[in-house]
Order: sequence, then structure tokens, then C-alpha cells
Amino acid sequence: MTADEKQLYTADDFSQLFVYDVQDGALLRSFALGIGQISALAVSAGTVFVGTEDGLVAGIDPVSGDVLDWRTIPTSVHALLAHDGFLFVGGGDGALYRAPVASGAFEYFTCFCFSTVRAIVVDAGDLVAVDDFGLAARIDDATGQILTAFLVGATNVMAVSNGRLLLYYDGGTIPMADAQTGQRLPDSFFSPIAVEAMLVIDAPEHKTRPVRGNPRKP
Repeated sequence: MTADEKQLYTADDFSQLFVYDVQDGALLRSFALGIGQISALAVSAGTVFVGTEDGLVAGIDPVSGDVLDWRTIPTSVHALLAHDGFLFVGGGDGALYRAPVASGAFEYFTCFCFSTVRAIVVDAGDLVAVDDFGLAARIDDATGQILTAFLVGATNVMAVSNGRLLLYYDGGTIPMADAQTGQRLPDSFFSPIAVEAMLVIDAPEHKTRPVRGNPRKP
């Protein structure tokens, strides 16, 4: 699941991409892409990027459904993030790969060296990624340096909002954790259905100026 200011994008198990109005949820378009099992989505500058279990990252026109370009990584794609002009990919080999959004091959960026990367989000200018074992790491978005790491519990789903990580565990509980330390916070949500993806979208009236850079850096 991913979104821009106008549209929300989701995919299903049958390689279909769905485009919704981000404000009222109305289905606008759907496309059968036929590119394999879709495992991750990101969007940047009007292009939707689709990652697959076969290691493909394809750029899709969300109006026509046409495949604009495709690139590969040497493992399966499990997380995608468009941030600051780059596409970041979390792989089944525990590594993160990076390429410019516009074009170019993916290159190794950094590594958990443990397990499959399941989700990548941005908090206060840093990347925050989580793997199969529930190990979360804050990563410098420019250098790939692991800044700190902490356990949040095994989960395939993670989102972020105002310095808080939202995490999903089987049973419906969606607790929150401090995005700097992983410390569990008292607030939580509950979902009556199994959650496969989460995304926090600010309402227009609640949007604030984004925080840039790591507060620990000069």
C-alpha cells in the first residue's frame, strides 16, 4: 500500500494494481499487470513502483497501467520506499538496495545481515527498517550507517506517525512504539481483520512542515 496527495494504491495476490481516490476511497482504476507476485509498492512523482517476489522493480503509469521501466535486485523484494530522490528496496537477503528514482541500477546500500527486511519507513530524516525477527534499525538515509537498533517483535507490517511506529501482530493488536528507542507506548489500536499493510495519511488540515535531518546530528 502506498499513496500520494491524490491517490491511494494497493495490490492483490493476482498481480492487480488498484487506484483509489485518497480522500473518499472511491475506486478509480484497476490493472492486471501480469508481472508476477507483487510484494511491495511505492510512489514518486506520479509513477507507482511495484516490487515482486522475483526481484523485479517496475515503474507503472497509474493512469494507463503501462510498464514504464523495470529494474532488478539480486533477491526477492519485500519492502519499497521512495525517499529524497531515491528508491530503497528491502530484500529477502536482509540487505537494503538503493537507486535513483528516475533511472539507474540498484546498488547495495546497507545490510541487517539477519533476515528478510519486511518494512521501511522514514522518521525524522532517517530510515527505519524492520526484519523477520522483529529487529528494527534506524539507518542514515545518505550513508547507510546503522545508527541504532532495537527489538519491536516479529511483524510484517509497520507504519510511522509523528515519531511513533505502528506495528501489527497476529490477534489484531496494533501497538505503538517510540521510533527512536523502540520503547512501547501506551496508545494502541485494534483491528478486527488480519492486517497486510498499513499507511498513515495526514488529513490536509493536519499537515505540518516535515522534519528534516536527524535531531542527533549537528
